[in-house]
Amino acid sequence: MKIARKTGDYSILDVCGYTEPEGVFIPSTLPADLRERLRRALEEISSTIKAMGIDPESDEAAALASEILARHELTTISIRREG
Repeated sequence: MKIARKTGDYSILDVCGYTEPEGVFIPSTLPADLRERLRRALEEISSTIKAMGIDPESDEAAALASEILARHELTTISIRREG
């Protein structure tokens, strides 16, 4: 697990017969600054949605995620939900 976390490559867990941890995988091939901004943004999105009791599949959650990503200088595309 330590090697997988350090390298950002969880495929080694499959080779060893372990399951990958829950959560979002951020590839180690991304630039370090982008990985860090993305990690911080995803943590903020998750904690904010939980704290506000918002349905993670809702348009409200999508708008909130887009807003948080923008604050972390990450561009989003329009999200259209079918319902």
